Amino acid sequence: MKSRNGLEVSETPRIRLVDDPAHPKLKAFASVVLNGEFRIHCIRVVQVGDRLIVSFPSRQTPGGDHYDVVHPLDDATRRWVERPILEAYCRELAYAREWAERTRPALYDEPPASSCGHPTEEAFFEKFDYQAAC
Repeated sequence: MKSRNGLEVSETPRIRLVDDPAHPKLKAFASVVLNGEFRIHCIRVVQVGDRLIVSFPSRQTPGGDHYDVVHPLDDATRRWVERPILEAYCRELAYAREWAERTRPALYDEPPASSCGHPTEEAFFEKFDYQAAC
């Protein structure tokens, strides 16, 4: 990634997809490395309306206020850090969807054998939630 003011995103951001019904707007957690020496964890990818935003780590005070632990100081730097995170999120989401589509037919082709103590095919598919897995 290109350098900005002496900083560079030196690794592809790590993305962990989230599918939590309790927090439907939260789509992923990310971490990013700057200059190969400074990692920022707990960056959130959040759906707001019809767009995705990147929310940097924050803490809540006993009074209920939130403050940022780390954040870009201007819009240009924010966009510079957000872009690789959102690109990595989109790639990871596409990979997860592709993997789900590739593996679903295989599950139907070879149902678990009930003679070995495995659940029957119907019981297996009733308990397996594809939406939560993807």
